[in-house]
Order: sequence, then structure tokens, then C-alpha cells
Amino acid sequence: MEKGVHTEVITLKCMYIDLFVLLLTFYRKGALFSMFFMDIIG
Repeated sequence: MEKGVHTEVITLKCMYIDLFVLLLTFYRKGALFSMFFMDIIG
């Protein structure tokens, strides 16, 4: 396995992990907000 290809794969994995964490954070914030919103409506 070539070193260049290996580092590219690692970079891609890091990018995907960052994206996943970002989505998770947004989802959790959205869930909290919707719960808060439901409390106001209900």
C-alpha cells in the first residue's frame, strides 16, 4: 500500500467523522428545540 493513498484515506475518514459529529450536534440541538417548542404549544 502506498503512503500517499493511505494518508488520503485517513483524511477522508476524518472528514466523514467531522461531518457526522456536526450532524449529530445539529440533530441534538434540533431535538432539544422541538421539545422546548412542544412544551410551549402544549
